[in-house]
Amino acid sequence: MIMANSKSQNTRIIWKTLYSFVAFFLPNIFLLYLYNNNKDMNYLKFIHCIMLAAILSIISIGLFLLFNKLTRSNEGSLLALLIFWVLFWLFEIIFDIVVKYSTIFTRLMLVVSLMSGIIIAIWYLRGIAMKLKQKCVFINMLATIVFILEIINIAPAVYSNLIIPQEQSIIAYELKSEFLVDDSLPQPDVYWIHMDGMMGFNMVEKYFMDTQDDFKIELIDRGFILNENAELRAGYTTLSIPVLMCPTFYDSYLDTRIAEVEHLVRRPRQKAMNEFLKSDGIDLQVDIAINLELFRAFMAAGYTEITISTVGYSRTPIDMFYRLNNERYPFLIKQDGWSINKFDEFNDLIQLLCKTTPLSLFNEQIEKYRTEMNAEHWQPIPDYNEIVERLTEQTLGIINEKRVYRRLLDSFRIQSPKFVYVDNDIAHGPFNKIYMTEEDNPCPDNNYAFDILYLPQHKYATKVAVNTIDLILDQKPDAVIVLQGDHGPQIESSIEYLREIGYADSQIIEMNQSVISAIRVPPQYGELSEPLHPIDISRWLVNNFVGQNYEYRYNSAERR
Repeated sequence: MIMANSKSQNTRIIWKTLYSFVAFFLPNIFLLYLYNNNKDMNYLKFIHCIMLAAILSIISIGLFLLFNKLTRSNEGSLLALLIFWVLFWLFEIIFDIVVKYSTIFTRLMLVVSLMSGIIIAIWYLRGIAMKLKQKCVFINMLATIVFILEIINIAPAVYSNLIIPQEQSIIAYELKSEFLVDDSLPQPDVYWIHMDGMMGFNMVEKYFMDTQDDFKIELIDRGFILNENAELRAGYTTLSIPVLMCPTFYDSYLDTRIAEVEHLVRRPRQKAMNEFLKSDGIDLQVDIAINLELFRAFMAAGYTEITISTVGYSRTPIDMFYRLNNERYPFLIKQDGWSINKFDEFNDLIQLLCKTTPLSLFNEQIEKYRTEMNAEHWQPIPDYNEIVERLTEQTLGIINEKRVYRRLLDSFRIQSPKFVYVDNDIAHGPFNKIYMTEEDNPCPDNNYAFDILYLPQHKYATKVAVNTIDLILDQKPDAVIVLQGDHGPQIESSIEYLREIGYADSQIIEMNQSVISAIRVPPQYGELSEPLHPIDISRWLVNNFVGQNYEYRYNSAERR
């Protein structure tokens, strides 16, 4: 009899331990499921996921103990905890379903309703505490299933982040940080206009039957030499920037790795590339983006580096930065570094929680806090209304376009020589930008219908590009100007759409690798005798205006 009681007591201890384990990891089933489904695209950082998991686990154990007191049983506590975390992680999905039937229903009303439901459930579980203990076999089976789900979601995350990197050999890479500077070379102002998502001349003609003749003539009249067949194998912006601006890194590492993935469309390509980067111990944002060779080279030659871009991926070496996607605090001065809102370091977690959980209630306040945090570092810039209004007389003048002009106008006051990087996303998807006006011109239902919507947006982007060039030449007639794209169609929705209407992957990849590419070099700085391949543009700029630091990959061009 004593042995039977002892065995029963040991069994209860085992199940109580399992309940505690399940309660500790329960919220992280959902978290790690989301991580595992997004880790290939680097939407969530593993270290951030682990930090949030630890916090949620502590909260979960606290709730388990609280619910235990309220329901008077481990079984009831576990059930209440399961209900709580399911409702927590599926909050936005539930809200989307509810608003289909009641448009006046708010998130706050849903929170109150769900909390009321949880309280009622706890009260009910408290009332049947004895019955739950008698039916502990069912609860034990449920706990076991939850335990298995936890292992299923934990294992892939741990394996891909802790085991795979140790199993695979790390390929060495080089990143140039010291540059030969030739003081005898000229120092023109250099403007690099990044046309995000803009296809090249010949591919626009091939797939959209548009010769681009007017655009070509406008560029040629302004002294540009065009590379009408320009291609770039990277495929998406985060990879394209180091491909274009880090010659040594490209030669020593990226060239080989990209050759292994260039036959893939966007998601599998980025998945494979991210796996390579992870196994090789490289983080493009942390290791590369803050050390872009092109910027470092010109700064070594005494240039002021100015970036006009979004906060997102442009963590570049900078002297001065203009935030393109914000009006209140658009201008930052920071010597040879990066001043970042610390809140942005956890932007992946913030977005995750706001898109899934009741934290979406506070999305507006969070965004306001993110904007205003460290606001003392930021300075407003003048509106330049008269000039901007004149520039947009023949264009749509959406806010993205006006912001480019305003920040560019303000940058002219900064002393030369300077290297100015201008990010322009007018051609980039979603492809509804030409409908973002007050005109009675309804946008098609699918904002990613590439075959229908890209060409009108491309034509708008050409007007903005010419306006930007004219604005530069009006102030800096001797400027060297690069007009360079990074990729063609690469948004998953557009790729799926193109497949559905009959495009082969080979055609999608051909469009994706097509990029606009043109460069203007005034005669006094050595006219080019041939177009530059996108891979060689940074090399040519550095060799001719900083010092002889690179060998060319596709061109034999030197200053003529």
